[in-house]
Amino acid sequence: MEAMVTAGAVTDTYTVLHQIGHGAFSAVYLLQHNETKQNFALKRVSKSHRDFTEDGLLSECRIMQLVGKHANIVEFLALYESEKSFDIVQELSGGGELFDIIIQRVEQALDRGEDRPYSEKEVALILRQVVSAVAHCHANNVVHRDLKPENILEADNDGEMIRPEDIDTPLKLADFGLAAEWSTGDELLLDPCGTPEYVAPEVINRPRKGYGFEVDVWSIGVIGYILICGFPPFFGDTNAQILEMVGKAKIDFPSPEWDGVSQEAKDFVLQLCCLDPADRPTCEALLQGEWLGGGASPTARPDAFSRLMEWNAKRKFKAAVHAVELVNRVEEQAHVIKRGFLVKNKLKTMRSASVARFVVLTNRDNRLALTYHDKVGENATVKGELPLRGAKVVTISANGKLSVTVNKKLYPKHKNAGKPIFFFATEATDEEAQATMAGWLSAITAAMAADDAAEE
Repeated sequence: MEAMVTAGAVTDTYTVLHQIGHGAFSAVYLLQHNETKQNFALKRVSKSHRDFTEDGLLSECRIMQLVGKHANIVEFLALYESEKSFDIVQELSGGGELFDIIIQRVEQALDRGEDRPYSEKEVALILRQVVSAVAHCHANNVVHRDLKPENILEADNDGEMIRPEDIDTPLKLADFGLAAEWSTGDELLLDPCGTPEYVAPEVINRPRKGYGFEVDVWSIGVIGYILICGFPPFFGDTNAQILEMVGKAKIDFPSPEWDGVSQEAKDFVLQLCCLDPADRPTCEALLQGEWLGGGASPTARPDAFSRLMEWNAKRKFKAAVHAVELVNRVEEQAHVIKRGFLVKNKLKTMRSASVARFVVLTNRDNRLALTYHDKVGENATVKGELPLRGAKVVTISANGKLSVTVNKKLYPKHKNAGKPIFFFATEATDEEAQATMAGWLSAITAAMAADDAAEE
């Protein structure tokens, strides 16, 4: 570990500006180099989290070093250690995750009146970057094992659509927390890991025979299926239902959603998502193929784009519901959170300067909202409500407080426009309570995105 850790503190070289994200036991901050003023990302990993291990951190950093520099991979720069955390400095990729990037680019192009339709050609240009990144990982004996849209980010949020003449518009592969070092001829990997919708069948099917690079190829095929038609090939209300479909590895092209899709695109998906890993092409072979190499159809597919928007909103809402359910489960543990989540309303119209309220994420009259109550339980009275359409989550602080403001763009004349009006806090002070607050941030942000999509 000592050989990998950079001497000194991260603040000797960089300035920590503000938090921009979070993970299961880490927080992500915007970082600025003291001399060049260039921005980077800082992933701060807490040593005290119950799931943290130095071996896991060391493996992730070593793998990122192995991968090295590539146009479509987030670059590892340095590792620092402090008394309470490890600080990973890496390339900044702040433009959003894959599906959000695509939707934003298409919408902005339409707003500008540009004839740049969503088509198989656009999908191929996107996938080529992903395949190139994964091919580089495999060439350096790294299996990613968790390829999914959330781990494919945009380097710069410039709002530009991917153009045929600019095939390297930067998308970045990130999060090597589940990645493994492996090369052909090694003993096959056996540990089950990944995300249900994108995991390969050989990872979950019994008896377990092991797996290698081919699991990443499968995941690319699933992502491609979604990008082409707007919904996933494997689905269900529970992870068990999804995994059951994955295990059968049956790919359908239902009508009418796939009626206008070329046979070449269908063949691309079928090659990647075949049950026998030995029959899947390598990433290098995919890059030499006609469909990824410029032969994809440029015919506009607005129906696929509409379905992608709808499914992306549902996906985010599902994640929000899951996060709220997690909060509720943790809330029931009296030793973690004694009295639930408190809300302090600091509006000037309140008689008291600080009135405690319990907050709930609700669906009232088919409109998502935050409601605050006088107590917890069936007899609780709703004391106020903030529709998520008119709210904007601003930040979550290190001590677990979450602020929400009125959206200036939607309510420019509101007397509290742009001002924090709710502060969420918990009486708990341990790591699990703080992680749960981070779950609230994810839930509210995702629910707002789903609400905006439903509004449109």
